[in-house]
Amino acid sequence: MKKNKPSIATLPTSRTSLAAVAAVFLIGVIWGWRDYSLLDRQLGNDLILYETQRRAALERTVRDTVRNIQFLRTAMEDGLRTKLHVRMTQARAVARGICAGLPPGDCRAKAADVREALRQIRFNAGRSYFFAFDLDGIGQLFPPAPDLEGAPIPGIGGLLRIARTQGEGFLRHERLAPDGGDERLRLSFVEVFDSLDWAIGVSADIGEIEAGVQAEALATLEATDLGDASYLFAGTWDGLSLVGPAKGRNMWEVEDRDGFMVVQGLVRAARIGGGFVEYTMPPINGEKAYPKISFVAGIPEWRWYVGAGDSMEAITKAAAGRREAGQRRMILEVAIVGLIALALAGLILLRGGMAGRRARQDFRRFLDFLDRAARADVALDPDGMAFVEFAEAAQATNRLLEDKNAAMRELERQRAALDKANEELELRVQARTRELEGEVIERKYAETELLRTNDSLEQRIAESTRHLREQIAARERIESQFIQAQKMEAVGQLAGGFAHDFNNILTVITSTLGILNALVPSGDERVAKAIALAEGATKRAGDLTRRMLVFSREMDTRPEAVDPAELVLALQPLIERALRESIVFKVECAPDVWPVVIDPVLLENAVVNIALNAQDAMTDGGRFFLSIRNLSLGAEEAASHPDAHAGDYVEFAMKDTGTGIPPDILGRIFEPFFSTKPKGAGTGLGLSMVLAFARRSGGFVKVMSEEGRGTTFRILLPRGDRPAAAKALAVSGKPGRPLAGLRIVVAEDDPLVRDVTVAALMTQGVDVTAVSDGPRAVAALELRGPYDVVVSDLIMPGGMSGLDLRDLVAVRWPACRVLLMTGYSYSEFARRGVDPTTLALLRKPFSRDELVAAIVALEPTAAA
Repeated sequence: MKKNKPSIATLPTSRTSLAAVAAVFLIGVIWGWRDYSLLDRQLGNDLILYETQRRAALERTVRDTVRNIQFLRTAMEDGLRTKLHVRMTQARAVARGICAGLPPGDCRAKAADVREALRQIRFNAGRSYFFAFDLDGIGQLFPPAPDLEGAPIPGIGGLLRIARTQGEGFLRHERLAPDGGDERLRLSFVEVFDSLDWAIGVSADIGEIEAGVQAEALATLEATDLGDASYLFAGTWDGLSLVGPAKGRNMWEVEDRDGFMVVQGLVRAARIGGGFVEYTMPPINGEKAYPKISFVAGIPEWRWYVGAGDSMEAITKAAAGRREAGQRRMILEVAIVGLIALALAGLILLRGGMAGRRARQDFRRFLDFLDRAARADVALDPDGMAFVEFAEAAQATNRLLEDKNAAMRELERQRAALDKANEELELRVQARTRELEGEVIERKYAETELLRTNDSLEQRIAESTRHLREQIAARERIESQFIQAQKMEAVGQLAGGFAHDFNNILTVITSTLGILNALVPSGDERVAKAIALAEGATKRAGDLTRRMLVFSREMDTRPEAVDPAELVLALQPLIERALRESIVFKVECAPDVWPVVIDPVLLENAVVNIALNAQDAMTDGGRFFLSIRNLSLGAEEAASHPDAHAGDYVEFAMKDTGTGIPPDILGRIFEPFFSTKPKGAGTGLGLSMVLAFARRSGGFVKVMSEEGRGTTFRILLPRGDRPAAAKALAVSGKPGRPLAGLRIVVAEDDPLVRDVTVAALMTQGVDVTAVSDGPRAVAALELRGPYDVVVSDLIMPGGMSGLDLRDLVAVRWPACRVLLMTGYSYSEFARRGVDPTTLALLRKPFSRDELVAAIVALEPTAAA
């Protein structure tokens, strides 16, 4: 075969090259468009980056400026506070100099000398002066308005509160009373002077000083240069421009071309702590309007806004120029790529036409050979081909013909071998068929045995399934009881927290009613009756909270000797309200019923629980009876009940005419969480609490029920060994005001309870000091002692509980007695290992008389 023949591949290569030229042209166009798009995005990013940088610079400038102004204000006020503190040292020295060496009573006689000495001291061009008032708010010294001396000074409440609660402190305020001056705002320092029972203060006008700081701040803003297009501006929240292009003008109603109220938008951003505002700057001094972005922040104390603005016009023009340059460059690149692609296309088309003609000649020669080869055994000459591919195809065709002849001979030989193999396969199939028939017989026998085994297995599975279902049902009952117990514990914690706050409120109401009762004239029976009615209601509310606390296990029970007849009379209205109108309620109480030692609140709960269960059993109405009688059990009768013993009992029998309790349920009614009511209609704890109460009180419960005839619950409580206590509270000690002359510290974090306790003690002629926590109580004892009594809440903030305060007072001031108050919690006693019965403890809510009685009971000689 001749060498160096052209390849037929040149023909598709030419066409592929032509397509490549088109692709090059298309890629060139796409490349140019991509460059333009990248340029456009870069311009947009540059604009965003520039705007972001300018925004950050504007915000930083404004924030720094506002911080500098705030620093000037703080430095001014700190300096003024130092001066006032120095002046107060001067006033203290004057007062102590006049009272030096005198006991407290004689120093009060020198009050006029102290007043006149301080009246002469004025400073700061006469606008700053000393003033004084007593701890009741009555003016003792007020130079701007001497006619207010001996009368309440208007606006003195904030300074009076600081003197009472802190002893000393600063306060910014409006002027106390009209004094003819022009001051706008004052800063005062007040301090308690114990020798006179006065609060002495010094006051200075800070309005004029702040005006100087404002002038300095405006001068700094005007002198600040931010560049060509940026500048600082400032104004008031009323729209007056202080610094900027419109200085001195009120711009409140000015709007831009889009209708946006510019200054109003700036003020809104300043009021919320600062922000950016975009708008079109309206013409002010004849210049054209242009887009602008500003950052503004506020100074609320002065009602100012301070801002910095910048124009976006320059960056917009630069971006437009760069976009036009990019468009021109894209058009030039596309034109160059197009010319190159056209030249390549012409060259490729010329070369492809020549190669195509020669390829058609070789192809015709090859077709002629195939036509002859179908009729005779011939060969094709590869050297006669023009293209190397056709020459190689000719050689392959010749080999194919040779292989075809050899394959025909081999096919004849294999056909004979195949016929022999078919005969042997038929014999093996017959033998395998006989083997399969035997295997089928064996499989049928195995299936029969498997069916018999499956029947036995299904029986065992059914038995196991039944046992498993019983175990699952038992587990679900246990889980339900556990979930219910968790719910009841959560309800108990909620009840404890609610009762704590409610007891504080009841303490305020009860003590206030006691104070009102002491203030009402003795002849006004209507007011006295109304107060007595309110006191009875608060007592019942206190009993309600105690029920909640006992339920939440935050308070132990209070057994006491109770007259059952008196208790039933008080309980009858409660039961009548709890039962439906279709149920008739009747009470029978035998004469001379013995007293019982129980917690009356728990007995009320037990009776109400049984009454409500009876109501559920009488859906169509019926009768409910409560009878009380004395009952003596002998040894033989007591042996019939595991909780009973021989002796005297008081029986509370409650009978209803309801549906009764089925025998299969009667034995389970006292189980915790057992209930026949629908889900969500009961907790299953009512009767278990009744049984627990009876056992805790030393008694027992008997139940008799018959279906369709009703149920009778009998609660038998042992006879008390002491008579029932009288309900009236007798305050021992001196008549009228048994605590007169005592000095008492009241430590209570609840302001309402603290105020009403102080008011109740003040009606007894007591010198009271009120504080909000333990550390302040210790400070009062150290600075203003000695004190006779400390009345402290049990749980207070500040890291010191009432027990901690009691222990500290016992060590440092052994002559001072401590009375603790608590609304509910016994956890603090348990944590400290203290028995609450060994403490002087007053439970909330308490009345004024109970408070006085508890203090009198602290020490036999305390009120002497």
